[in-house]
Amino acid sequence: MRTFLTNSFKCELGDYNSICDALSNKMNIIVNSTLEDYYNTYKINPYVSSMKITIDDYQFIVNWEVIIEESPDGKAYIGLTSTGASGKSDGVDGSIHRAFEKIKSKKKKLPFEISKKTEIADIVDFNFKSKTEGFGIRQIFVIYTNPDIYPYLPKKENKDFIVGKIFGEIPQTIHNNGQLISSLDSGDTRSEILNSLFKKNRPN
Repeated sequence: MRTFLTNSFKCELGDYNSICDALSNKMNIIVNSTLEDYYNTYKINPYVSSMKITIDDYQFIVNWEVIIEESPDGKAYIGLTSTGASGKSDGVDGSIHRAFEKIKSKKKKLPFEISKKTEIADIVDFNFKSKTEGFGIRQIFVIYTNPDIYPYLPKKENKDFIVGKIFGEIPQTIHNNGQLISSLDSGDTRSEILNSLFKKNRPN
């Protein structure tokens, strides 16, 4: 069972922080509502299986697309959250370091905000290099469980992937397309990038 989500946000011209807001607060609300609906409607453990993000920092438009599927590790990832930073990329005060410190702090707080049993998986490390030299946006996305309210359901499909890959302080790539990275049991990585930004929301 697969659900596609896509949306576009027009941000305030020249305000890179508004792009971070679109990638966190606005995007999370839409995705989290759908994760809950997926769990309740299909009686299947959900997770975000793929994500694509593009940023046009001439017109300050953010496009994103997400796929939700059955979680391959048997856990119900009912929430998506992220933290980000914009500005000069490098250095202690740069966006790369600040985004990493913010997500570390967020992940420490989640078990207290959601549930002591909450499990968290890093899924997307989006590091955007702006048209302005030396300037960028880094947004790190994680998914999490809430087993107190959404207990794990029996698996429908015979898949056994380890969801997520732990990200370090230094981004793996610099690009303007976010991609999901899920590590397999073998230790290999599996990357999936979507081809279209304009599919309608629809379950298969």
